[in-house]
Amino acid sequence: MDAREYQEVFSHSLMPYLHNHSRQKLVYQQDNAGVHVSRNRRRSDPQFVPMMEWFQEQGIELLKWPSVPPDLNLMENFWGIMVRHIFNDGKQYDNEAQLKRAIQKTWNEIQPELIQKLVDSMKDRIFQVIQRIGSTNR
Repeated sequence: MDAREYQEVFSHSLMPYLHNHSRQKLVYQQDNAGVHVSRNRRRSDPQFVPMMEWFQEQGIELLKWPSVPPDLNLMENFWGIMVRHIFNDGKQYDNEAQLKRAIQKTWNEIQPELIQKLVDSMKDRIFQVIQRIGSTNR
């Protein structure tokens, strides 16, 4: 996904939703991927507004987020576990259907205890962030 596609998702999905629902103020959190924080205009696309400028024009405040944030995103950890299982021992897939089956199989094999273990790890993760005064705990 490039910055233009990212902007289109917001323009065509998020913004209509927000306009149909009362909102006093919106603060949005995103990581610092290049498409999320683009500041440059494109010579090939004069209509493109850089994302940071676009958010400002839309009245969307961005939550300040460190370039290397503390490891507090359980979904990121969960997807990492999924990927390791799906591509275990360098496994490759010949087509999309095979990959989808592998994803579904891995998803079905996830034990509730794994999810609980991730949730239970939050207390220690938060404590580490507090000890490090917000710096990364990776």
